Amino acid sequence: GEARLSKELTWTSSKGGSEEKTGDITVALVDAHGKASGTATLTVQRETIVDGKPPVSQPVAAAVPPVEAPTPVVAAANEDWSLYKHTLYISKVEGKGLRNVEKMMFDKNDPYLQLKFGENTWSYTTIVQPEKGADPLWEYDFRRDPQMKFTVGLQELRTAAGLLKVVAMDKNNVTADALIGEGEVSVLTAPSLSPSKAGESKVSAELIVALKDAAGKAAGTVTFTVERETVLKDKKPEKAPASTEPAKAKTGDEKPFELGQLLVTK
Repeated sequence: GEARLSKELTWTSSKGGSEEKTGDITVALVDAHGKASGTATLTVQRETIVDGKPPVSQPVAAAVPPVEAPTPVVAAANEDWSLYKHTLYISKVEGKGLRNVEKMMFDKNDPYLQLKFGENTWSYTTIVQPEKGADPLWEYDFRRDPQMKFTVGLQELRTAAGLLKVVAMDKNNVTADALIGEGEVSVLTAPSLSPSKAGESKVSAELIVALKDAAGKAAGTVTFTVERETVLKDKKPEKAPASTEPAKAKTGDEKPFELGQLLVTK
């Protein structure tokens, strides 16, 4: 969008001289279809001085230390990582502000996501969320949805190789499915997902992926709730406590086992 200078910033004096003026300029934004897309407000200062007048010295800002990228954790020499396996489980996937790519004015997106972690570690396509529009939600339970749980390598957790990639699509019944946006994020953005020392642990964190459409414009975000569980590879399940009831002696008149159905409820 564009806007003219506000009245406060224009030259109003009938005489020459030095002066300073400050004002706000509000720019109304429109998207590629001419629809309102919000506003941007700029606070602008105009300074008019006599030609040749030395500029006013500005206070020296304190030096700001540069922001360093996260450094991969190096295991201690006495830590044996080979004894452990690492599992990631995605319990919730939430879209926010997904760009509407439907052609009809009042139609909403029917979104679904194509997910991938690492090069060949894991991939999955979610179900379609009919008419969920800009803010779809997928929730999972590790008991019912084992497809959302996968084993990952330590190298993937500790380096940029552990990328979670997302492609958001809009389902169409007549025409081809339309791209909403795509993006990726490294697990390093959530330091707790990268184990810092050998040992069993269980943590959770959120990973936010910023999506961009085919033209490189922002197309919303997707937030993942991810849990990492690190356990011993050869850990055996705990045994049930032994029964304290005395064993019953056989009487010889027990009924033989009959074929039937066993319902597991929990």
